[in-house]
Amino acid sequence: MRLAIQVVLALVIAVLAFLLYRSITVPYEREQARIETETIGRERMDDVRSALISYRDAYSDYPSTLDSLVMFVRQDSAWTPPSFEDDEDRLTEYASTDSLIYSARGGQRFNYDVVQQTDSTGAPTGVEIYWLQDPGVPGDSIGSHQPNPALRNAASWLE
Repeated sequence: MRLAIQVVLALVIAVLAFLLYRSITVPYEREQARIETETIGRERMDDVRSALISYRDAYSDYPSTLDSLVMFVRQDSAWTPPSFEDDEDRLTEYASTDSLIYSARGGQRFNYDVVQQTDSTGAPTGVEIYWLQDPGVPGDSIGSHQPNPALRNAASWLE
């Protein structure tokens, strides 16, 4: 009888130890997966930002659509995709030109808008910036809807 109670108690202790282990590791693994997905999504937005900067350097303004940006990237040999050699902290290699404008978090197209500053009469002043936003995480964006040159390439997650 005493041996049976010790065996049952040993099994209960083993099961409780396993449950304790899982209650600690499962949330940790979920959080790590969330952080990795967030980082990959932000890397993709950084890739788009690099392409937008190259486009602006070449044409002195931003493309009206992200499709125009994709055509530019396909044709421009000066724009090189980011690689692991450039940034050892990157989690992903540059995928392809076609996937450049899609969020890594859900596969939706990035929201994109070009914002121009106007004077009091409504005429454009020549100052333009862009707004790029990940639809999977509305808080992640680059640029601004306000035509403030200081926010031109500012990422919301670096604030």
